[in-house]
Amino acid sequence: MGKAWLGLLALCTYGIAFSAVVTTPVGVLNNPGATLASDPFAPDTWMRRNVRFDGSVGITGNYPRSGNGSVWLSLGANTGAGGKADWEYVPSLTFGLLGQLGTVSYEWYRDGASTVPAHLHPVLRLMVDADGNLGTTTDVGYLIFERCYNLSGCPAVPVNTWTTENITGTTILWWFQIGVGVEPVFTRTLATYQAGAYTPTPGFAQLSGSSLVFGISLGVGSGWAGSPPSFLGAVDNVRVSSATPGVAAIDHNFELAADMAASLGLLPGFVSPGQLLTGLGFSCTNQGPGAAPNPTCAIAANVGTISNVSCTPALPVPLLPVGATISCTFDYQAPGTPGGSDTPAVVVQWTATTGSMDDEQPGNNASVASAALVDAVDDSVSLPAWTMGASFALGANDDVPGGSSFSLLSTSCGGVTVNALSGVATFNVPGSGTCTVQYRLCAPPPWASTCDTAVLTVTAQAVEAIPVTGSVGLGVLALLLAGGGLLALRNLRW
Repeated sequence: MGKAWLGLLALCTYGIAFSAVVTTPVGVLNNPGATLASDPFAPDTWMRRNVRFDGSVGITGNYPRSGNGSVWLSLGANTGAGGKADWEYVPSLTFGLLGQLGTVSYEWYRDGASTVPAHLHPVLRLMVDADGNLGTTTDVGYLIFERCYNLSGCPAVPVNTWTTENITGTTILWWFQIGVGVEPVFTRTLATYQAGAYTPTPGFAQLSGSSLVFGISLGVGSGWAGSPPSFLGAVDNVRVSSATPGVAAIDHNFELAADMAASLGLLPGFVSPGQLLTGLGFSCTNQGPGAAPNPTCAIAANVGTISNVSCTPALPVPLLPVGATISCTFDYQAPGTPGGSDTPAVVVQWTATTGSMDDEQPGNNASVASAALVDAVDDSVSLPAWTMGASFALGANDDVPGGSSFSLLSTSCGGVTVNALSGVATFNVPGSGTCTVQYRLCAPPPWASTCDTAVLTVTAQAVEAIPVTGSVGLGVLALLLAGGGLLALRNLRW
């Protein structure tokens, strides 16, 4: 039946009806063609039905009543008698027995620009099963209210104003039986039908207190001819109740739905492990055209921690006017530990969400932003002692978004340089032990202040001496010495 606010669900039991705002179906159904167009049948839901020859029906703000909307009914450019448009509701629990029917009322509006005969206005039809058994289908029809048959002389109806009609036992209704036609009697009251105190025209079903009211229809057209615009008008505030236990009762006010839209403020494109961001923003705006009852406005993240959410106006908000915004701030702490630890690679995703009891446009209820992780991870390398101008790619095991930069923070190694773009560090390996290169990795502009640090530990490998021990080694050494002595003697002789 759509969403409702400022009351309880309209589908109630034991004949108790609670006022409810109905905002669905959303939009207007128009059909210029000759074949009837309708919403798919669905119980407990208002439906746009039997639309043809430029008929139109749907909730709009054309003629607002008891709020910002009503059900617009139009025959458009139809100049013949075939234009038609209906607004119907069939509760799964029915409206109970005709003899126990309680309140039946509605409000209608006729625009003064309408050109159809002056006595015509949107009509109300009770859907009735004559024998009270929905399994039999040849005795189904409509008890129809028209003001014309209830006032002497069938006068012109009021225009450009809302008119309330109450259907009581003294109200005259006429009977249309599906598959049979219009019973040519226009003087019977509802009480007469309820009592079954009449003789039906041959071929027409007998109604009584045991007949079942299983739905309601409001509409215009079929036989209404006039120059464009042949009819313009609306209906609103439809009420039906019953003394039959366990059946439905409605008190429906038709309004335009709200359209809550979520929006994230300027969020960083990058985060570093453990980084705390404060004063981030998101908002939720009612884009209308209807006010938003009990709107929501929330923020979530797939990783990390959200805290200190604060909204203005503070939630809960009973009713958010059209164009109004709920503005919120929050703090966020990224996952991981800063300073060289290895945080699993992840894309942070923030999601702001909104909605309301009457929001029928969910496509803009969420706004999403994401940030890449900038993570510098400690590393180590072992190289031969005294190596001059050794190199190492600092970003090899880091999470380095494109456009990031590297810089040197401190070092105990000699001859250190760090290439800002490639992250390649050059250094001298000490003669023994270790030395370190501490560096910073920063996100690309405009988030260059988002950084993480790490340390490269360089370990010197000892240089192995030439092995000369053993008999072979001594022999070789003796030969070398002998050769050196002969060479010296020769030099002396020369």
